[in-house]
Amino acid sequence: MTRGDLLAAIRRGIQLRKVQEQREQEEAKKREPTGNDVATILSRRIAVEYSESEDDSEPEDQEWSD
Repeated sequence: MTRGDLLAAIRRGIQLRKVQEQREQEEAKKREPTGNDVATILSRRIAVEYSESEDDSEPEDQEWSD
């Protein structure tokens, strides 16, 4: 939202949200799980193992030579 949009909204009489409501929403987001549940951890582990196995399957001639 640009400054002009905000001023236009004020002129039209749109009710703006109170700062307290925004803080409550931010606190609610903080209380949500942050990806430390078992399913998220397991899916990350599987993704890492899969990406490591892709690296191992590359032909030897693509590696650096001394």
